[in-house]
Amino acid sequence: MKKDPEIVRFQLDPGNLLPLTEMQRAELDALQALPDSEIDYSDLLALSGDFWKGAKRAGREILATVKRRKSA
Repeated sequence: MKKDPEIVRFQLDPGNLLPLTEMQRAELDALQALPDSEIDYSDLLALSGDFWKGAKRAGREILATVKRRKSA
């Protein structure tokens, strides 16, 4: 595959994250203090039982693939 020179790639290292700014910390603290009853879910689509059946099947397939690759 040919690399596009205009695309910047970045790999996140979870063990070496930048510290949160004061503003980010304040926002996270405010979200953590928010009771569940105050969260507005009205813009989220309801997920049907068929969705969860498909998600469960996909999860099993992914897990099987990971196990196969680990044992190879």
